[in-house]
Amino acid sequence: MKTIFLSLALIGCCAAFSFFIPYVEVLDHHNKMRSSIAKGMFVANGTKLPPGANILKLKWDYDLEFGAQNYTHQCPKNVSNAAEFGENIYYTMIEEIDDFQTSGCDLQIQCSVSPICFDSKKIVPLSSYVWNEEIYKQGATCSACPPSTKCEEVSGLCV
Repeated sequence: MKTIFLSLALIGCCAAFSFFIPYVEVLDHHNKMRSSIAKGMFVANGTKLPPGANILKLKWDYDLEFGAQNYTHQCPKNVSNAAEFGENIYYTMIEEIDDFQTSGCDLQIQCSVSPICFDSKKIVPLSSYVWNEEIYKQGATCSACPPSTKCEEVSGLCV
């Protein structure tokens, strides 16, 4: 199950963020996907995933965005190996970006795209995600929201 979500996160977030869609729309898309999972309505590889008991509603993190942007502008060939989160780096031709814009993702990540690396036709998106954390706890929607949160009934997400 983790592999499905990570690949969705990489393709959806970073491609969608590539200067064409404001971060608010990326965030909204993430939260709609998370809501679908929380309510047990999400289907992956022909299988309906169980509902999530503790899925949080995402908020944009400007500090993470700033860090990702700084790192991507260095045109990295490898991930930074930061201890607190993992990263994916994907190189593609800018013409291919439109192919990814309808994808989605569901992890709490930020991403950055750099059009300056190598030559003007390439971009370097970077996505980050938290290591060694369970994606979500299976159970009745909102039944295990963290103590400092409450259930948002409409979305089924913990806020």
